[in-house]
Amino acid sequence: MQGRELGSAVIAQIRREKFWLDREGEVGARNPLIDDLQASVQHLSEGLYSKETHFVLELIQNAEDNAYTDGVTPSLSMELLDVDPLGTPGAEGALVISNNERGFRPTDVQALCSVGASTKKARKQEGSGAFIGDKGIGFKSVFVVSARPAIFSNGFHFCFNEAPEASTGLGYIVPTSIERVPAAVEAHLAADHTVILLPLKPGKRAKVERELASIAPETLLFLNKIAQLRVVVNGRVLTEVERRVAPVRALGAPGAEGGDHLGEGDACAVVTLLTRTGSGSGSEEQRRDYWFYAHEEALPADVLELSRAGVQARSCAVALPLRSGVDTDDLSALQCSGRVYAFLPTEVHSRVPFLLNADFVLSSSRESIQVHRPWNLWLRNSLATAFVRGFLALLR
Repeated sequence: MQGRELGSAVIAQIRREKFWLDREGEVGARNPLIDDLQASVQHLSEGLYSKETHFVLELIQNAEDNAYTDGVTPSLSMELLDVDPLGTPGAEGALVISNNERGFRPTDVQALCSVGASTKKARKQEGSGAFIGDKGIGFKSVFVVSARPAIFSNGFHFCFNEAPEASTGLGYIVPTSIERVPAAVEAHLAADHTVILLPLKPGKRAKVERELASIAPETLLFLNKIAQLRVVVNGRVLTEVERRVAPVRALGAPGAEGGDHLGEGDACAVVTLLTRTGSGSGSEEQRRDYWFYAHEEALPADVLELSRAGVQARSCAVALPLRSGVDTDDLSALQCSGRVYAFLPTEVHSRVPFLLNADFVLSSSRESIQVHRPWNLWLRNSLATAFVRGFLALLR
């Protein structure tokens, strides 16, 4: 059993074993806690973020955490359509998200059918640091703009409905198989691709379009995988961002007296962000270069963080804007907001003229840093070391 057949079987199994639904969609008995669960998931999906369009960052986070075939350049595409391919009643167009990852597994589907479950938690606790999401609730944010999000990946073709099913009394987490893949989705869907389709609720399209237009190139700066991001609106390329990394040896950096190599565990590079807007003869390209310095420190014995159990060391990084690739008379092009990142941007600003990144423990919304946690205080101090080392390396 594989592909589409396996996908349908997994969806049927989840509906049967988790939600007590038979083949006809009838439930054997109604759990008295269903109404409370439905209200809780609704509150979570609607109240998780102060900005209802924050779900765009969640989609980028999911793409960053996905697995990719060796030799593939991880990329993400977001296309805003005038017409919903699923024909959802009342939909104001749709947003199509395409990612060239390996594809969904049964455990990924099961995690989406839960609240707070994530396939990333155990792997992050192993200490790899490769996964920036671990709360298992981010995908629920798409319900702010879509009442019927759909996923097409690796033979798993299914959707969730915001409105409760009559049989279970539950929405949001009960999967429903989609038997026919729309042609507009087929155009994006390849054997190693995942496509998420979000039919947009009335009144949401303009807000989503503004959010897509506001994605900064620096969104990709501290990511390890996603190197290309493409945004298309009604067939017109709005923006394309490409991240290029050129590792360097920072002469005179700490590590050896008068030496020419980095401190143990540290890394240095020039990161270039190329942004293309428009298409054809009307296209424009902008370039931003950053001096990137990552510093690794061993976890102190007195710093305990349950969400990072098993972690022995962590890297933090600073990114200093460079003049290269910019008209030296146009100093405005060098302006840097000083935004603080936890791989993706948070709503926290440091008020320093460069960017900071660390694996901070965040609020559930990923918008703010839990500033008093020992783990975060340790990372804050590590960032000071990263800046000093990175700046001295740049001067050399």
